[in-house]
Amino acid sequence: MGLFRKKKQSKATASAEKTEPTLIIEASDNQPEALKREILPTFIAFLRDITRLEENTQRKSQILEREKLEDGLSDFARTPEIEKLWIHYHEQFEKLATPLCSPKLLQRGYAETFATPARFHYINNGCRLSVTFTNEHTIEIIAEDFSNLQQKDRFILRFMDNKWLIDEVYFAYPNSERWYMGNI
Repeated sequence: MGLFRKKKQSKATASAEKTEPTLIIEASDNQPEALKREILPTFIAFLRDITRLEENTQRKSQILEREKLEDGLSDFARTPEIEKLWIHYHEQFEKLATPLCSPKLLQRGYAETFATPARFHYINNGCRLSVTFTNEHTIEIIAEDFSNLQQKDRFILRFMDNKWLIDEVYFAYPNSERWYMGNI
């Protein structure tokens, strides 16, 4: 049984063979077992959860925007339904992020936008995760997108309060070596 195995299929999708996307994980063999068993699977699951939340929110937003225009309202109008959607998105994102992100990272902001594709869409479409233990209390994960967007993100995880937390997030543009501080 590997770290990334086939998803369980519902009866509706049983006929279509669907496997996990390609995740190339580059980590040396001397990495602590906890990285393979706990830290990395939790990190990947978190990115998938917030990606799913962002994609679902974007779909609902598109429906509400279409209804707003059909009702003759301006593009710039914010209806109560749209406000409720934003509140729900922010609350759900907070529930997912609070246990896994440091207070410092959360203070930088979160759930400020949703779009197509989702911010960390590559976690479901295939990416390379380069994992480095920089010291016993710090892990660096660089995620590189396989798609045409060539997105790169760098996550710094730190061991604090007896658990691993995402403490910093950076992004880089295609073909650039410069990292810019971001948020989750």
